[in-house]
Amino acid sequence: MDANEASDYHQLAIGKFTEALEVYEYHNYYATRADSYFRLERYEEALNDMNDAIRVMTESGEPVYWMHYYSRGSVYIHLGQNQRAIQDIDKGLEHDAGIAGLYDLRSTAYLNLGQTVKANNDKARACSLDGQYC
Repeated sequence: MDANEASDYHQLAIGKFTEALEVYEYHNYYATRADSYFRLERYEEALNDMNDAIRVMTESGEPVYWMHYYSRGSVYIHLGQNQRAIQDIDKGLEHDAGIAGLYDLRSTAYLNLGQTVKANNDKARACSLDGQYC
């Protein structure tokens, strides 16, 4: 799929999930639409949808998926809000401390903040959990 096809795909997905949300407010609809916004570099809209995904889960009494915190953390990093990203990633790690991607993402946020020792520690932890992060 080339860049134009990918853009068209994500625009279509945004429309379909917007329609679905008009019928039923479901956290994964927000999260999936947020992913399309993210891939189109529409970070503020992605952030709004991830906030809504987390809100819907919280209001329903369900535990928030670690992946939602990962996704919102990614958006925060792209918006230059690295400290907020770290806070979200920490919440994700509270749910599952064995997710290498969370450590890898937090490593990026620490690196962006100039906290090299913490970044290197998280990168090493990610690598120890999953070789693809080495």
